[in-house]
Amino acid sequence: MNEGKCYKYILVNIKNGKNIESCVSQYKFNNSFITVCQVNEKACENDSINTIDKLFYIIDVKKEILYGPLSNTAFSDKLNELEVDKKLFLE
Repeated sequence: MNEGKCYKYILVNIKNGKNIESCVSQYKFNNSFITVCQVNEKACENDSINTIDKLFYIIDVKKEILYGPLSNTAFSDKLNELEVDKKLFLE
């Protein structure tokens, strides 16, 4: 759902999965996984986004599991653990 520059959401339609709320800065997906980067809303509004303002999520579509919020390092580790296609990696 896109409501403007810093008001983007991912509606998570899985059991016990919370929606990923503002501000979703980027996402990628395939038939198995959705990867999401969420940034701090104030940083988004001020165009001052840095690594510590980012949280990451992985949605396993087939198993209906939401992983996150994750730091950049934990996100990378989880992607490797789940053997997610490298095309879905985010920065």
